[in-house]
Amino acid sequence: MKKKVGIVICSRRYSSRLPEKAFARLQGIPILQHLINNLKLTNIPIYLAVPHGEFGYYESEGFARDATIITGDPDSPLARMAEVARDFSLDIVIRVTHDKVLVDHKYILKALKDFPHDDPLAYLVTPDLPAGCGFEIIHGSLLARADDAFSGVLVEHISYALRACNPIIYSYFCNAFPKKIVEQRFLIDYDSDLSFLRMLLKRTEVTLDAAVYEL
Repeated sequence: MKKKVGIVICSRRYSSRLPEKAFARLQGIPILQHLINNLKLTNIPIYLAVPHGEFGYYESEGFARDATIITGDPDSPLARMAEVARDFSLDIVIRVTHDKVLVDHKYILKALKDFPHDDPLAYLVTPDLPAGCGFEIIHGSLLARADDAFSGVLVEHISYALRACNPIIYSYFCNAFPKKIVEQRFLIDYDSDLSFLRMLLKRTEVTLDAAVYEL
């Protein structure tokens, strides 16, 4: 039986280091919309998991045109992601955080092809993609196990909860970039990170290929 796959982006309006960074503009468009635009190329359903009370902010930016917005536990992105998986019967979850604007759909599709769909403890990571461009693929059974194990517990990083549940970790190496690119940082945690991307991508499309070319 074919497995049901979904992309889940956990987002919140008030990020601790850079408030409202999902709404910050890059070429006049919210960074979250750039991410969604890149993910749409996978033709995999996209779910946006946000805290209770924040649906209106995300809907007003037009994100509901391309993603299904779901609200949930305001303090636990793990709980929100697990809720999306349950509500939409997802067997496989592709996890992307809302500030990884340069995630490339090509590598998601290649990694998904190699992912062991029938291994209930499968957890795929992408160690040779630059910081800010990686993603994770998680079997729904492992996600449910982590959610049960950490119910009511504040988990800062979802990966910690997943790794605590004895997953079978698969490392997907795309082998696409030289060391200097792999070591490049494309995360958006501070104003300076956003300024760097605005400078780098001011005249071109907001994609990983474009960023690598500009470097």
